[in-house]
Amino acid sequence: MLTDEGNLQSGTSGFTRDADAKGYSVTCMMPDSDMADAGFGLTRWDVPVVRLRNMAETRAFLHSDAPDEQKAVIREAIHHAAECCYHTHRGKIAARYLRALADCAPDLADKAKQLRNLGMLCEGLGEFAEAVTVYSEALLLEPIDHDEWYWLHNNIGYSLVQLGRHAEAERHCRMAIDIDSARFNAHKNLGLAVAGQGRYLEAARCLAEAVKLAPGVPRAFEALAEMVATHPEVLDQDAEWAQCWDQIRKDRESGNRRT
Repeated sequence: MLTDEGNLQSGTSGFTRDADAKGYSVTCMMPDSDMADAGFGLTRWDVPVVRLRNMAETRAFLHSDAPDEQKAVIREAIHHAAECCYHTHRGKIAARYLRALADCAPDLADKAKQLRNLGMLCEGLGEFAEAVTVYSEALLLEPIDHDEWYWLHNNIGYSLVQLGRHAEAERHCRMAIDIDSARFNAHKNLGLAVAGQGRYLEAARCLAEAVKLAPGVPRAFEALAEMVATHPEVLDQDAEWAQCWDQIRKDRESGNRRT
């Protein structure tokens, strides 16, 4: 879900990032209570620079005129604090830290990225309605990055499928495919969205395209196999599609034997 973006060493009560090329080092003290915030201590060449006791002080620091290089180190530490919380089943705290990163982002492109991270966290917590809200907030920023547009629409589509809002999901999945048709994710989610509207043959074709684009990704094939098992009538509706499914299945079996 979240990725470690720095050389950060986890500890029982926090973590310390070793000094970078400019001498900056940061220590994070993780709270014992979910009601408390993490604190950050920034040093340079072992000389204290700033001590931030809670997220209110940390937000103020990130909005201040402090050097950008110092704020970048603190942002990296907040990201890792969120990661630590998520992997220790404290998702609500992780969400609070990711929201702070989005609110204090240095530019709109970074804010869109941080909102996408927050949306993915919400997905991981099963909070799909909140994920849609967060992703939609990012879309309003009109990110210029091609990949960011794709992932936001794709992820909204996925979350809407989980909420049973299949027609809305279809629209976002098609927008993602219009942006980049070479990725399998939106094809898979489009298949699920279409299936949710009872268009099973069309769904099977979408899922087959996902498998074609990512033959080594199990979840693409598994979604297609489940579709065929649940709605075997699709094999009788289109002979060409039935042959396609037979070839996909044979390729899958052949690949499993090779591994």
